[in-house]
Amino acid sequence: MPLFAEQFFTDHLPLPYSEATVVADTYYAQPSPDQPLRLRIDFSDARYHKRYDALRVEAVHPERGSIDTQLLTFADHGAFAARDQRMGTRPGEGAYGTFTDWHDTETPPWIGIDVTHLKAAIDQYVRIWFPGAPSTRTRPRLTTQAMAARSCRCDPPPITRGPPAPPARPAHPSTRLRFFTDRTPFSSCAFTPLVPPTLPPPSPHAWRGACSSPPRPWRLRRPAGS
Repeated sequence: MPLFAEQFFTDHLPLPYSEATVVADTYYAQPSPDQPLRLRIDFSDARYHKRYDALRVEAVHPERGSIDTQLLTFADHGAFAARDQRMGTRPGEGAYGTFTDWHDTETPPWIGIDVTHLKAAIDQYVRIWFPGAPSTRTRPRLTTQAMAARSCRCDPPPITRGPPAPPARPAHPSTRLRFFTDRTPFSSCAFTPLVPPTLPPPSPHAWRGACSSPPRPWRLRRPAGS
């Protein structure tokens, strides 16, 4: 399964050596151009297969092979301390300070690693075996094959955004309701409230002032000859 070594050594653990490259899952560099020694770094799964718990750092001679080897364990350098604390993994458990490469995924298995102390340990190692090499605090130069191949990728142009549009003003309540006939605003129309008039209660003797006899009830007359 892929370890995304190129992405790891170029993005997460960039080293400031001009003569460097990533082959498969191994990082090679020549920190001191005046010396024949080479620096080699890769992931170590010494205890369990595809369960990586350290970085293997080696000083290699072109003719005599490996001169010195050191294992920088993730647990001793706090590489996954935040992850283990969040997941409640304790020292001595299998997943503590390690990552596995058992499944084929598009996400690097070492995602979330903290390389602060690993980078400082590599700097101390390089000072011993490669005198005169630049410090790891120096910004890495983009001259390795992996970085050169990465620089050929075409990035999309940046998105330019104009000034933000002013916020829309809320419509006045008088302009929301309109008549369909003359389109006159609702608030500009004058309405006369329909209030029934207050009349006094009818008096039973009110008819006496108009006639001498009480009114007769209406009756339907039959036509003549019926």
